[in-house]
Amino acid sequence: MARFEPMLSGARDFMPQCRSMPGVRGIRQSFHRSGLREMLLGNDVDWFWQQAHDLDLAVMVLALKKNMPRIGEIAARFPKVRIALDHMGLHEGKDEEAFKHFDNVLALAKHPNISVKTSCLPLFTADAYPFRRIHGYIRKVYDAYGAQRMFWGSDLSRLPCSYWQGITFFTEELHWLKGSELDLVMGRGLCQWSDWPV
Repeated sequence: MARFEPMLSGARDFMPQCRSMPGVRGIRQSFHRSGLREMLLGNDVDWFWQQAHDLDLAVMVLALKKNMPRIGEIAARFPKVRIALDHMGLHEGKDEEAFKHFDNVLALAKHPNISVKTSCLPLFTADAYPFRRIHGYIRKVYDAYGAQRMFWGSDLSRLPCSYWQGITFFTEELHWLKGSELDLVMGRGLCQWSDWPV
């Protein structure tokens, strides 16, 4: 997923180039930052979504939970754009503080073109491995989006645990997630979503 700065001159020429870059399947954009946050809420980046639609580029988005309704509006306007919410919509805080307004994330499940990345989750709890305090939130995402639209991810640089624990807390500790659905969550679903050869 390529990253770029939409406020730079020449930004509108970047996305068409992504189509010819080896291995690039889409764009990852951090709309939680000042400046980009305001662009998301206004109409300044309509061209971004239109290009993603026209070029069939997937988009991974980090946005504040309070701004999730805006993501829903965009998903409805551009139903061919595949949107994945980074880090389950989490941005800061631990446990109850981190999951404030989490219903805004769950509400977007009604849009079939929106998926959720269950990435970097150990960062958002004060609990130790296997991070049981956040298991219930993961189950809520599963119940809302299903295994097909729920993607595991690590964000290794910010994990407060080993990479192996970041994996096994999904593969061994979420006892309700198993078989083909576990395969989907742990990579197959993301490959299908991003049109990446398995």
